[in-house]
Amino acid sequence: MSPNVKKSSGALEEFDESKLRRSLKLAGAIPSEVNKIIVQIRPLIHEEISTKKIFNHAFRLLRKYSQESARNYSLKKAIFELGPSGFLFEKYVSEVFKAKGFKVKVGVIKRGCCVRHEVDIIATRPDRTIYIECKFHNHPNRKNDVKTALYINSRFLDLKNNPANKFDEFFLVSNTLFSKDAVKYAECVGVKLLGINSSFGDDIQTIVNQYHLHPITSLQSLKKKYTRALLAREIVLAKSLLKNKKTLIELGLDELEIKQIFSEIRNVRRSYE
Repeated sequence: MSPNVKKSSGALEEFDESKLRRSLKLAGAIPSEVNKIIVQIRPLIHEEISTKKIFNHAFRLLRKYSQESARNYSLKKAIFELGPSGFLFEKYVSEVFKAKGFKVKVGVIKRGCCVRHEVDIIATRPDRTIYIECKFHNHPNRKNDVKTALYINSRFLDLKNNPANKFDEFFLVSNTLFSKDAVKYAECVGVKLLGINSSFGDDIQTIVNQYHLHPITSLQSLKKKYTRALLAREIVLAKSLLKNKKTLIELGLDELEIKQIFSEIRNVRRSYE
């Protein structure tokens, strides 16, 4: 019987090696790398070790084999660090849709058939218009269950039933996973889902790699105090720092620190080109 590990919520659950294998594989690690990492982590697993410590061990080992896979593995954590409120997550999701050719508006009030609703993001392109609801959770293990999908669909229907609202799709985007029932229900009623490491359709990780949308929270060379200061200025994308050297200087970074940050950002871009 495997030891119990402590989740971020404080709850205990039996260590499941297959989950760790799956997360490493989803990050892009090849089978031989996964096996080597698992062999090194097994002796470290003890009763009530935190899942955070397991993640940190796996991340350090994975980084030795592939910086690209390590960034993918830590993406969920990096997006989680855009919290604790959902505002910066909405800004980040806006950048995702802008990269796909949409013009975006954030926090738009729209009247439904029955009541008024605040639509988190409206994304428009000549071929379609999308209404987007963002769901940011402060606990990384909290899934979006079917009740969330039901609630989102009720808003979708009220907005759709007002002929003044012209849109083609309704999206639910989250920084955590969706339950199987939530996925099944959303597919049935036509609500599009976008999440981390999805096993269906698009997922944020694929889009991030395709369009180089790594958040600044993923940068290893950027100190936490500077990350917080940049987020306070609503700067969420790592690549946007390449055009914000003046801001970095204003925050007190020296030339060597800036050079290291820019080098990391450019290396990230080259690894996907």
